[in-house]
Amino acid sequence: PTGVQGPTGVQGPTGVQGPTGVAGATGVQGPTGVTGATGATGVQGPTGVTGATGPTGSAGTTGSVVNILTGTGAPGGATGGIGDIYFDTAGTLIYGPKLVANSWPAGVAYLGTNLTAVYAPLASPTFTTSINSSSASTTLYATPTTITEGAALTTFTLGGTPTSALTANFFGNATANTVTKTINIGTAGLSSSITNINIGSAVAGATGTTILGGTALDSSAASSSFTLFATPTTLTEGAALTTYTLGTQTAAGLTGNIFAQATVSGQTKTLNIGTGGASGSITNINIGSSASTSGTITLNDNVVSTGLIGTGAAAPTMASTATIAPTTQIVFISGNISISSITAPSPISLAGGQITLIPTGAWKTLTSGNIAIASTAVVSKALIMTYDAFTAKWYPSY
Repeated sequence: PTGVQGPTGVQGPTGVQGPTGVAGATGVQGPTGVTGATGATGVQGPTGVTGATGPTGSAGTTGSVVNILTGTGAPGGATGGIGDIYFDTAGTLIYGPKLVANSWPAGVAYLGTNLTAVYAPLASPTFTTSINSSSASTTLYATPTTITEGAALTTFTLGGTPTSALTANFFGNATANTVTKTINIGTAGLSSSITNINIGSAVAGATGTTILGGTALDSSAASSSFTLFATPTTLTEGAALTTYTLGTQTAAGLTGNIFAQATVSGQTKTLNIGTGGASGSITNINIGSSASTSGTITLNDNVVSTGLIGTGAAAPTMASTATIAPTTQIVFISGNISISSITAPSPISLAGGQITLIPTGAWKTLTSGNIAIASTAVVSKALIMTYDAFTAKWYPSY
C-alpha cells in the first residue's frame, strides 16, 4: 500500500529558457493621444523665381499745347485756342489764358502807365523800346522795378541833350525810416568782363564838379557802415592833390575795412599802398596812432621788407629785479639782481614775439618764474628773449 506523502523537497534550479514562441497577432489600435505643443518655426526657404513682366498699359491722353500769340489790338473770339496767351503790341495789354471758346478775358497792362512804348516785333520775342518824356518832370518806375536789357543791347541812353539846365535824380527820395537803400552801378559782371563808369563831361574844355556824398566821400553819423568801391576800382587823384583823407575823428569805436572780403579759393589779392613813385621820390606810410597811447597792428600773413624796419622808439634803461616788465622792443637792463620772471607786454602776451635785452650789469636769469633756462648776462651783448604764448615761457638766446 502507498505510504504517507513525505515533505516537499527543495526547489531545483531554473532550467534553460526555451526558444521564443511565434509572435501573436497585432492587437486593436488604442485611442489617439493628446496633441503635443507646436514646434519652433523652421528656416525661411529661398526666394522664388521672378515672375514674367506684365503687359504694357494703355497710352495716356495727349496733353494740351499752349501758344503765345501777338498782334495789334484786342484778339478776336476765334483767335487762338483754350490755354493760349495773347500780347497786344499796340495797347501794351496781355490777354489770357483763354478759358472758353470764342471769348478772351479782359486785357491786363504789362507796362507802367507813365510809359509810351513803340514795339517792332521781330522773329523772336525781342522788342525795341523808347521811353519818352515831354513834360518838365517825369517819374519812371515809382515802384520797385527790374529792367532787363536784351542780349544784343550795346547802348543804353537815359536822358538826351538838354537846351537848359537839367537836374536828374536817381532814387532821389530818401528811404523810409530804418530802410536801407542800395544803388548798384556796373556790378555783377561776368568773368573777364570790364565795367567803365564815366561821370562828368567828356568834351574838351568843359568843366564841372562831381560830388560824392557832399564835398567828400562821406558816411553820415546815422550810418554805422559805409562801403566805398566794393568792386575792383582805380582811383586817380589830380596832379594838384596834396592831402587825401579817408575817415576822420570818431566819437566812438570805428572799424575800417579796406578790401575786407577774401578772394575766392586759389586767387591772390595784391594791395599796393604808396608804390609806383618816380625816381627820387619818398613815400612815408604811417599806420596806427601818432598819440602817446599805443594800439595793436595785426598782420595775418607773411611780411617781406626790402628796406629796414625800425622800432620807432628809443630804448629805455630798466633796473634788474626779480620781475621786470619791458614795454619796448629793445631795453637796456642795469644792476646785478637776478631776474626770474618777465611780464610779457601786449600783444606778445597774446601771440608770442621777441624783445631784446642789452645788459649794462652782471645779472642772471633764473628758471623759478617764466624763463625757460638760466643764463648769465654779458655786458653789451644783446640777449634776445623769445616768448611763446602757448607755454607762457621766455626762451633766451644764450
